[in-house]
Amino acid sequence: GSVAYFEFTGEPDFEYIRQVNNQFGQARVCFGVIGTDTTKDAVDNSQCVTVNNQTGVAVDYNQSAAIDTGSVDCVTNACWVTIENTDGRKLPVDVVRLVDSNDPLPEGIYQNNHANVMAFDGNLSATTNTETLYRGAYGGTVFNTKDINGGVLFQLQGSGFAAHLRADRNADLIRVCVDDTATTDASTVISNGVCQVFNTESRANYDYAATILGLNPATTYTAVVQMLNEDYITVAHAVGALKMDFDYVEVFGSDLNATTLNQLTPGQRYEGNYNNRSVDNNFMYIGNDWSTLSGRAAIRHSGQNIDQIRRTTSSGSSVIFRTNNADAVTIYRASSRNYAPLLVCAISEADRTDRTCSIIENNGVGNQAGFTLHYNTSAGTGPHIVTVTALTNGAVMFDAVEPADAGVLSAGLHDEFAPGIQYNAAYNNVLPNGGMEGDELWNSLGATTNSRWANPKYVGRYSRKVDVSTALQGIESASFTLEAGKTYTVTGWVYISSGTQVTAQLADSGSPIAGA
Repeated sequence: GSVAYFEFTGEPDFEYIRQVNNQFGQARVCFGVIGTDTTKDAVDNSQCVTVNNQTGVAVDYNQSAAIDTGSVDCVTNACWVTIENTDGRKLPVDVVRLVDSNDPLPEGIYQNNHANVMAFDGNLSATTNTETLYRGAYGGTVFNTKDINGGVLFQLQGSGFAAHLRADRNADLIRVCVDDTATTDASTVISNGVCQVFNTESRANYDYAATILGLNPATTYTAVVQMLNEDYITVAHAVGALKMDFDYVEVFGSDLNATTLNQLTPGQRYEGNYNNRSVDNNFMYIGNDWSTLSGRAAIRHSGQNIDQIRRTTSSGSSVIFRTNNADAVTIYRASSRNYAPLLVCAISEADRTDRTCSIIENNGVGNQAGFTLHYNTSAGTGPHIVTVTALTNGAVMFDAVEPADAGVLSAGLHDEFAPGIQYNAAYNNVLPNGGMEGDELWNSLGATTNSRWANPKYVGRYSRKVDVSTALQGIESASFTLEAGKTYTVTGWVYISSGTQVTAQLADSGSPIAGA
């Protein structure tokens, strides 16, 4: 009979968020219009919902029970709500969140089982969002899928978000795509949105935050978190082991709206300083473990200070700043073994889909190590939001930044990361298992042997052995997609143990492409 009571108005629905475990009981949640409906009226008119707070596991946190008020108008009327203990067991009440179930997710944390987090299968069709118990997950459960190209979709309104997944040895590549339209179609988001691939494979089990920043808080976005096939860079997964475990999503609010920061301009080095962030207004930080090292302890760093975050329980720690009149920025940091690689992105404020990103490997040795990101996009040198995000739970040492207008190199010596020097060495192999590290995705075309082989090999751990008995026999890759308007280079290394000639041919739906 004990009751928690509150009143609200302005939203049609609400969420009763609480801890659940095997010691708790049931709650009856009733609602009505103040001055019109009594508790008896609510019971008689089906304005009560029974919520089970007892589970088969020890404890789950931040579990949401979405309550739809139906025909009761709580937008224009003031409404009352009671959460009643019906069986004498413990009654948990943590947070009440006012929502409109038809609206995008606002600032907050939303479990994998939230009504507005929708699951889709490998064919990008809607499927059931089922919970799977997972020790160490935020709420005790995850959305688990082993369906390649399957995942989850949600709409949001905020300055960014972090999709939290579980990193472990059976996880691998996931893709996060964001489109600035409201849709429930995953294929639309993947086709039209901006995408970033994250690698969640890890020997250690931890919370992996795939973080996207620099969004416009006034725009409604649709995001997709999608499981991809493995990359075969490390040891191939056992058959059937590859998976994606989606835990929860955190939507960031206006407090991380980077357009409130000062605009950093070329011609000056700007020192990071977490302790003085509110006064300087140059940088924003995500993560609870940041601190500033200064004085003699930071004598080898720029300005004798450096911001640091030691190894944490999660990835996604970030620094955000703005630039103007720049088309490049040099980021200085300390680098050492086991430091987290960094995802650096520049986002045009005029068009938030205009994003340029690069990954900084951070496992070298040195202080004030520079890395330059060029972002001479269609937005030119106008205002940009720049984000620096840790891709693992390793340490980060963030020192300083120098915006630049790359221009022409002047007379004299220039470091290898000078803004006027640009590199074009990165590539992405679009061929499934193109490195031959896995024992799949290559079909025999009359070949008597088609298997992964340890030696000889050009790079990595494996090559592929192919034995043929006549001409025009060999192997064929799984299908892959090329984007119109892009130029691709095909490179292969072949060791011929007998015979004199090997031919490679591109095909479209099984038909050879002339001259390719």
